[in-house]
Amino acid sequence: MKLHNDHLAILQEKSEVIIIAEQREGTTIHSAPVQGMPIVPAWCMHDDRLIIGTSIASVAQVLSGGAHDKSLAETDRIRPFFEDGRHAIKLVHIDVAALLELALPLLAQQLDAHPHDTPFDSSMLPPLDVLAQFIQPTTVAVERTAAGVEIAHHGTLPGVDLARVAPLLAAASLPAVDGAQGAARTAQAHNDQKQIALAMHNFSDTYGAFPAGYSADGEGKPLLSWRVHILPFIEGQALYEQFHLDEAWDSPHNKTLIDQMPNFYQSPHSGAEQGKTTYLGVGGRDGVFVRPQDGDNLGTKIREITDGTSATVMTVEASDARATIWTRPGDFSPNPDDPMKGLRVDPRHGIFLAFADGSVRSLPRSIAEETLMMYFTKSGGEAIPRP
Repeated sequence: MKLHNDHLAILQEKSEVIIIAEQREGTTIHSAPVQGMPIVPAWCMHDDRLIIGTSIASVAQVLSGGAHDKSLAETDRIRPFFEDGRHAIKLVHIDVAALLELALPLLAQQLDAHPHDTPFDSSMLPPLDVLAQFIQPTTVAVERTAAGVEIAHHGTLPGVDLARVAPLLAAASLPAVDGAQGAARTAQAHNDQKQIALAMHNFSDTYGAFPAGYSADGEGKPLLSWRVHILPFIEGQALYEQFHLDEAWDSPHNKTLIDQMPNFYQSPHSGAEQGKTTYLGVGGRDGVFVRPQDGDNLGTKIREITDGTSATVMTVEASDARATIWTRPGDFSPNPDDPMKGLRVDPRHGIFLAFADGSVRSLPRSIAEETLMMYFTKSGGEAIPRP
């Protein structure tokens, strides 16, 4: 097995991984540092051996003879499984000390990063040299015998094996992983609502008013949601031109476009079926999204938002139970007795809302119902207390 330099060039060209070659002990050691990884995978070919380590230094140590260079098959723990014609179907050897050397810093990092009711000091974890006095490598062998299948498991108390260590390490890393994924979803939803809010303002700049909750024909029959009518202002002109604007959302033709819902109407928090969105406009008694005039699709003018655009909610992210077909007229009408009902509530950040000034902000879960209801009206004349 030989790794040529031209192979390295191809790897570098086709991926973001940068492969570094370094001369140590008369041999070229390759490594692939990856941002965010606590180890640096390294390897080299030496004589008839492929040596792989968690760093350049660890590979160089093997090359120099400073590391244990004896075959595992020759060790007292493994050798018996190859004597007297024995043949293991599966043989697993875990250097627990080496595993802990890698795992303990990660565990300490995760515990320090994870929020606790009381501060956690990772220095309270026992040092590796103390743990190493009580642990030995773990060996698991599966053999076929005349009696069937035999499983041999050798370890020491408080023995550690991979089956027990892996869940612990995974559990320790879950808060950080889940937190990163949650932050990414929140950022995406924030960006979706921001794009929608900006499109609403571009619509208003063009037509002199925000769109109504839906367009209507000459007899006042609802046709298409405002989400369709802002498409030209949110990079959706081509899709907009496919709609029959004089037909309802569920006409034979317009129904064929439901599955083409743009990504910015699909919240990363939502598990609603295809074609449904949880981004709804605020309607109701005094919401921004009003009923249109017959044969029109124009709604509230900015000057009619007398409570102030920064204090008036324009769109919300609803729960999946309130998801609606994106082309269908239908929005969020807050219940004065329970204005948070039907909204998606983030356990940490509360509710995310897009305001009529184009900003996207969160309000805490603990906000008073009366205060939240004030935000849902555009001309109530209330003095809104800051949450």
